[in-house]
Amino acid sequence: MSLVLGDLKWRCWKNEMITNIFFDYGGVLVPSATTSISENPNRDRIKQLFYEPELLIGDEGTLQRLLSDGYRDLNMTPEQVISIFDTRERYWMTWNIAHRLRHGGLGVGMISDCFYELAQSTRNSYGVASLFDPLILSPEVKLTKRNKRIFEHARNLVKANSDQLVMIDDNINCLDNAVLDGWNVIHFRDQLLLETQLKNLGVSF
Repeated sequence: MSLVLGDLKWRCWKNEMITNIFFDYGGVLVPSATTSISENPNRDRIKQLFYEPELLIGDEGTLQRLLSDGYRDLNMTPEQVISIFDTRERYWMTWNIAHRLRHGGLGVGMISDCFYELAQSTRNSYGVASLFDPLILSPEVKLTKRNKRIFEHARNLVKANSDQLVMIDDNINCLDNAVLDGWNVIHFRDQLLLETQLKNLGVSF
């Protein structure tokens, strides 16, 4: 099966040699950033802040500096921003699939774009650090999913070939670079579809 996005062909072939499945965090394991701010009157500006390239690879204090400078109009503290995105809700079926894959002997990792403070919270929540290995968070590796090097980095960490890897993400734009590095990809749309999508790639549970 193949999907065509512009001039880019996505290869989604059945592959019985897949060794590692990587999950995005927001939008796949928990609600996305867009969902988290859907009821906020400043949602467009907050979304713009969240996707600031500088924030996604920044160190501690980058969020505070942006809020005091280019995003002063939001009149928000870092703690208020963190509370919006540090959701307690989970997509339980997706977590269940991740556990089943891990118990079945496959490598289960995470690649996620977030900001420094959110990365710290993510590592410490829901047993993330014990389930996902490697755990690749953008501010810690100074790369985002808009950079193909983050997928090269993940591939090198697990010592696998590109066609042995799968990236699951709800943002179709973030999958382009995984495809360019030769990965299998799944555009996540619904928890109920994920198991079928994985089986279509030859992944057995």
